[in-house]
Amino acid sequence: MSSEKVFEFVKYINEHDVKNISELMTDDHTFTDSHNNSICSKENMIRGWQGYFSMFPDYKLEVDEFYEAGSTFVMIGFASG
Repeated sequence: MSSEKVFEFVKYINEHDVKNISELMTDDHTFTDSHNNSICSKENMIRGWQGYFSMFPDYKLEVDEFYEAGSTFVMIGFASG
């Protein structure tokens, strides 16, 4: 994945565009939250994003810092909603 794709992912999250978010995920996508809870699979994440956006219609990400090392990306910022 390129840094451009990483920022596309954030853009689609901020737009609540589940279709385009899902196109950037692999079938075995794993999401781990700040409490170390994981959701596995693209299909589960599609349902998860749909539910999350309906609970928090103003949810958005703000990226303040971005670091890249090979295929590892780190974004530091804020989530609100």
